[in-house]
Amino acid sequence: MKIHLNPKMNSKIADIMRVSKQPAQMYGAALIDAYRASGLEPDEIPHWIDAEDETPDIGQTVLVYLPDKEEEKIRVGEYLGEGDYRIGRKVYRGYEIGAWMLLLQPPKEEK
Repeated sequence: MKIHLNPKMNSKIADIMRVSKQPAQMYGAALIDAYRASGLEPDEIPHWIDAEDETPDIGQTVLVYLPDKEEEKIRVGEYLGEGDYRIGRKVYRGYEIGAWMLLLQPPKEEK
């Protein structure tokens, strides 16, 4: 499973690991523990996907990241195909979308 973090997050994690006296394996173990506690399967864990590398299915509603916007950088949109996304009444071209993410699933009910 490939998890995409934004560059700022990667930098922060690297900084923490540089100054920490704890081995890197402990951070990996903490992430794994957090995923297990979420009750989600690995393919259900939301992560940002680079819009240039992969697109959602046509008609799929996803979160999109608009890097050039001053405000409301993360919006809900529908993938129209050929790199186009509808957000509200406006159609955004693929080059305007930095990344996308599947919508979160509702919590699992306890049995």
